[in-house]
Amino acid sequence: MIRAAQQRGNLISAVVARSPADGTVVLRPAIDMQRAGALLVAEIPISLGRSLAVANSALIPDGDGFRVLVQETTGTYAQRPVRLGFSGDLISQVIAGLETGEQVVSLGTFFIDAEHRLEQAP
Repeated sequence: MIRAAQQRGNLISAVVARSPADGTVVLRPAIDMQRAGALLVAEIPISLGRSLAVANSALIPDGDGFRVLVQETTGTYAQRPVRLGFSGDLISQVIAGLETGEQVVSLGTFFIDAEHRLEQAP
């Protein structure tokens, strides 16, 4: 999928080809680049297989890493450090720190984290 920068939301078809000479990838849009503008944004989805992932909105920066809030029981949450793999615009792969089936807070994380910090304050 590619989009002209000034045409948000409009998809433009394109051909992706690999150069046999040096292996570089070339993207040829099916529009006149002079009319569309010089900037195109390309999104190339790739499959990395099945893996555990969380919404980026669930990630809380913590020093050099991240943590998430995992629901233990209704209304109680535990902070859990996680190690990330690949990250995209919306989700990130979790390599360590979570198990399949655990419920992670992805909406309102900031407020729950702030409340947790207030409870721990002297």
